[in-house]
Amino acid sequence: MMAPDDGQQTDRARSTIFSSTRFRCLLLFLALPFLLGAKNQGVKEHVVCRDGFLEIVSAESISIKDCRRLAKTTIDAWNFDMKQMNWRTWKNKNRKLKLRLLSVKTMEAKHPNTYAFAVSTGDLIVTSTAVLHGRPASVGTLAHELGHIQAYRVTGSKRSGKVPAYYWEGHGISMGQSYLKMLGITTPKLNAERTRIVAKLTTGEARLILTTNRAYFKGNSQKLFRMEAFGFFFAEYLRVRKGMPIARMGRVFEQVGHGWTYRQAFKQVYGITINQAISDVIAFMERTKSNPSERFRGTLLEKEPL
Repeated sequence: MMAPDDGQQTDRARSTIFSSTRFRCLLLFLALPFLLGAKNQGVKEHVVCRDGFLEIVSAESISIKDCRRLAKTTIDAWNFDMKQMNWRTWKNKNRKLKLRLLSVKTMEAKHPNTYAFAVSTGDLIVTSTAVLHGRPASVGTLAHELGHIQAYRVTGSKRSGKVPAYYWEGHGISMGQSYLKMLGITTPKLNAERTRIVAKLTTGEARLILTTNRAYFKGNSQKLFRMEAFGFFFAEYLRVRKGMPIARMGRVFEQVGHGWTYRQAFKQVYGITINQAISDVIAFMERTKSNPSERFRGTLLEKEPL
């Protein structure tokens, strides 16, 4: 899940990208009674507008003008993510995608501290109606969640759990931040917080994030946020320090979708084992512990204050 991260959000609003409910979205296909319909919402859900494969639905009163603007924004972000990942083995890429708009009140009641989330079936995004009138940085939310949708589609919902949480979030945040950078939109407050977390992160905790998966943050929203921030840093480390194009993240999802383990896919795509990559990034953090700004040189976090 993700939210507008323009640096003007409160701590509560900040969780629209990194919330305590973040990784429920990885397993939300287990909650189909809510996700597949609005039967229990009182007001009947209806299709507000369509644009190609995208269908926007809501039980709220949404103007056609607002709906069409959101549809265009969503498809622009979708196409950006598609280009970034250069998916190679994806059949029916543009199968139907539903975007469900919940009122701000309903979203807060059903999914506290959440702005938007993607469902691992690869067919549904749920977001607050705040996206209709959000700050410019809200487009980063869409690029983030659409990145998840695309990864779900190539991986398959039955195998999505094979990819560690930090890698999912590294990918999603990378899509959102890359899109915002391309549009010239900055997110100083949230990125500064990510930077501070990674700058202060011990090598021991970093290793736990990369080796214990969900056990690290289970039931702890602060650790969840730390995992997400470090997942993004790990993706940037591979891109900047190892010289690996961001599209290689897509290759890992594809290989896992073909039946490979995450370890097998990682080694095939990056040319080193995941254990070696972990050892390398931990050693890099150890070398830069007295000069944390060096950790971020060349990354999307480079200019953020510590």
